[in-house]
Parts: sequence; structure tokens; C-alpha cells
Amino acid sequence: MLCHSDSLERYYNKIIDRLLSASRQSVPVVKTDVQKHWWTPELDSLKQECIDICYLWNQIGRPRSGVINIE
Repeated sequence: MLCHSDSLERYYNKIIDRLLSASRQSVPVVKTDVQKHWWTPELDSLKQECIDICYLWNQIGRPRSGVINIE
């Protein structure tokens, strides 16, 4: 004979299973802000150029004028 707590536990587990199943079918696994549909290889290149020039700018003391500052 099952007691009420066993019945509640099974009912609870069924609800959790259904919620997990629904989430797998409808919620994207990959974050939407991680992979932008408009991001291109050219933007990767431009981003890397920006990172490189900012690193150089920091290395030489963050000048407020001159060629590196203009870049």
C-alpha cells in the first residue's frame, strides 16, 4: 500500500520531468548573445585589430596625442 508521501513524490517527479521536457524543446541551449547572426569574419578581424592597438596604447603609457592615440 502506497502512502500519501509516495504518491506526492511520484506526482512531483512527473511534473519536473514534463517541465524539463518542455524546456528542452523550447528553450535554446546556446545563449542568444553569444553568437550574433550578423557577426562576420571581417568583424573578427576588426575586433582583433582594436584589441591589439589598445594593448599597444596601454603598453606605451596611454598617450593622449600622437599616432597611437589617433589609431
